[in-house]
Amino acid sequence: MARLLRQLHSMQIIISVLQRSFEQFIYVALLLSLFLFTYALLGMQLFGNIDKSKEPEKALTRINFANFHQALVGIYQVLTISNWNQVMYDTMYFTNQKVVAVIYYVSFIMIGNYIFLNLFLAVLIDAFTQEGDNHNNTQVIELAKQAEFTKVIKSMQNEVDI
Repeated sequence: MARLLRQLHSMQIIISVLQRSFEQFIYVALLLSLFLFTYALLGMQLFGNIDKSKEPEKALTRINFANFHQALVGIYQVLTISNWNQVMYDTMYFTNQKVVAVIYYVSFIMIGNYIFLNLFLAVLIDAFTQEGDNHNNTQVIELAKQAEFTKVIKSMQNEVDI
């Protein structure tokens, strides 16, 4: 498998781009984790008093904001857009702050999914652009060396002809 990857030039480019942009991905991941931490704490403050055990048959999901672990798991589920609307409906059903719940979840989806996804893609595209610029610069340098070499060869031929 390693031999196959070494022989595929395009795969080598992709792997080198990912290796070079790894540090930037770490920064994006740290920013995302800070964002998740903040929204989990905000969810605990806003919706931590919800008790689904009073009417368990009406609850669509098990997600609640009673403790940090549950809040973080719930926020991660919403971030992945896996059944996020049912989590929002549960929160709206069991709380009196329906508008706050909608603003909380919609803002989380907009910031978490769209902005952070675009930030991740921007880092990746920037790394590929730099790779393309490096490749183009290498080609220009090689062409310049070839042009210089042909000049030297032609001057040598002219000296021999004289």
